[in-house]
Amino acid sequence: MRTTPLAKYWAIALVGAILSFFLFFLIIDKKSQENSIVVRNAISKTELKIADELQKIHLVIKSMSFFLENTPVISQEAFDNFTDPFKEELNGIRALEWAPNILASEKETFSAPSSDKPITITKVAKDTNKLVVSGPKAIYYPLGLINPKKQNEHLLGFDLYSETIRKAAIKESISSRQMTFTGPVKFVGNDADTPGFLAINAVFKQDSATVKGVVAVVYRMDQFIENTLSTELDLLDLRINDQLAANSVLFSTLSEKNKSVNNITDTVLSMTAANRIWDIHIAPKEKYTKFPHTLESYFVLFFGLLVTFLIGLNIKERDRRSTELEKKVGQRTLELEVSNKQKENLLREIHHRVMNNLQITSSLINLQKRKLKDKEAIYALTSSQDRINAIALIHQKIYQHEGVDAVNLKGYLENLINNHKRMSPNVEYVIDCPELFIDLDTAVPLALITSEIVVNSLKHAFPNDNASNLLYILVTPKKNDVIDIVISDNGIGMPEHHDPKHESGLGHDIIKKLCRQLQAEHAYTSTDKGTAFSLSFKQRKLQIPVFT
Repeated sequence: MRTTPLAKYWAIALVGAILSFFLFFLIIDKKSQENSIVVRNAISKTELKIADELQKIHLVIKSMSFFLENTPVISQEAFDNFTDPFKEELNGIRALEWAPNILASEKETFSAPSSDKPITITKVAKDTNKLVVSGPKAIYYPLGLINPKKQNEHLLGFDLYSETIRKAAIKESISSRQMTFTGPVKFVGNDADTPGFLAINAVFKQDSATVKGVVAVVYRMDQFIENTLSTELDLLDLRINDQLAANSVLFSTLSEKNKSVNNITDTVLSMTAANRIWDIHIAPKEKYTKFPHTLESYFVLFFGLLVTFLIGLNIKERDRRSTELEKKVGQRTLELEVSNKQKENLLREIHHRVMNNLQITSSLINLQKRKLKDKEAIYALTSSQDRINAIALIHQKIYQHEGVDAVNLKGYLENLINNHKRMSPNVEYVIDCPELFIDLDTAVPLALITSEIVVNSLKHAFPNDNASNLLYILVTPKKNDVIDIVISDNGIGMPEHHDPKHESGLGHDIIKKLCRQLQAEHAYTSTDKGTAFSLSFKQRKLQIPVFT
């Protein structure tokens, strides 16, 4: 079934759109996969970097503990020199501290190594978040050394043991003799709203179970994470909860309203930070999760749709030109058919007129014969009349046939014999010829040859009117368009010394010249039982004129 133009255009548009959007989403999918790989790499690096930083804290704490355990008396300068490198190595560090174990009896005489004057042991007032004098207690852990001192000098004497979260970490470190982390703590002063944590380790006197003091490393959680994950935070949203502190938020890149909401569910890493367990909730930034609008994908989509549109226009224009051409060809074909029909009718009319003219000529000859008394003249006119009738019969068959370029040989032979039956009714005529068409250039000379042979046979072969007189015409088509024709009779045959090759009559001359025209091979055979004329030729156009 032929496709309508509209259906074809829709098909082109559909295929073009499908291919364009396929390439568009292929590029989008590739970009999404790239984003996914980037995010996965960032998550892996996040875990590794935090674990590496926690290991650094452990090493620093152990180094400070060993230094203070083996140094009986240490100055602020010596403490600074020892701890200064750690400030450069650790991310987000706020301070490194030493807090000796002070009994109640030593409270009044407690002084920092950098000062000869006693330092008041303080604590944080709950209502004002300011330092106030600490009340009587059995044990104190006041800050004696702090680096950097200049920014934190006001904290000297602050009792770490006076605050619940710090106190719990000190107790755990003393009992386990391991480094401990505090839960989320508030800083004293301006940073009270910023969560942080302390890494604490108890220092014991040599060869003793007596606690000499504690070392502490203080961190602001935001600075710790931002400095550790400076690159990864451009890709990820994080929220870190302390599992042992009722999932309190230590750090979050989310807005204030989302800090306490567990809305990050993509990846959760549970990491052991000393004695604490941090749940790190990780999700890609919005730009890595939403539809990746890329310039390349939209360019491919636009270009694909544009190409589809141009192809559609081109095909439509070609269809238009093809339709116009088909109309012109159809119109021209119709004109040619009409013209050919007119020419065919004209040719048929010409053949009809030629046939009528030849019949008129034959009638005139017939009138002339009636006025003649000379037998030879009458015979000559009769022979000419037979030849004219043979040619007229050809034009009659062409006129009666649908075409104007071929003659039905079987029908022609039957009509030819019917004409002779009227003149020789006592002869039996047998025609053995298949349905065979020959071209006009072959038909005319063949008609004259056949007529001459038949007339000669009827004139010379049957002197007596016997019922057994027979004239037989056999036509045999062979390969390569070769046709064999044999015209034979059962008459008396030719005279004993008669040689057809040296016959000089007009009829024989006509036969020889027409055989030359057909480029045909011909032969006579004759016995007392009859005469046979054979002709073999190949159908083709005239190459040799009838008469030279």
